[in-house]
Amino acid sequence: MKKIFLISVFSMGTMLSCSKIPEMKVDIDRESFEKEYAAWEAQHIENYVFTFDYRSNHVGLFGPATISVQNNVSSVLESQTPHKVPLVQSVKEIFDFIGRTLENFEKAIEDNDNKNKEYPIKSITLIVIYNQQYHYPEKVKYGIGYYVKKNDVPPPGLGTSAELNITEFVP
Repeated sequence: MKKIFLISVFSMGTMLSCSKIPEMKVDIDRESFEKEYAAWEAQHIENYVFTFDYRSNHVGLFGPATISVQNNVSSVLESQTPHKVPLVQSVKEIFDFIGRTLENFEKAIEDNDNKNKEYPIKSITLIVIYNQQYHYPEKVKYGIGYYVKKNDVPPPGLGTSAELNITEFVP
């Protein structure tokens, strides 16, 4: 009898804990983004060359590609994926991309309780590593994960993860 009671209590506790969705994990640093972007802009670097690559679960692999920016006009010097248009063609475009991603993630956080009852957001991550000398983003990793019910097949496109790397930068 004690065994049945303990199993019942344990089962009820498990069911209650599964029906409650834990708090969303958020890893976003808008303050650093704004500080580093201002530091980049203050340098007025208009001529540079950089190499980057980008990979995501939606787009696949892009690059590496080498981009030249002269007087704020960019051109692709070399690309390992020439059939694809580069995601970004300047450091300014990388900052713009991060800014849009920040805004989209912040909106997703606000809307999570109202719009996404079936697949609530589990985690949002936007990690940016900045170059200490020139303040451009050297690495950008981002992702958004959703809770999916056990044995449920999530719809295509649910969940995003990507990474952008600048491996060379020559002013």
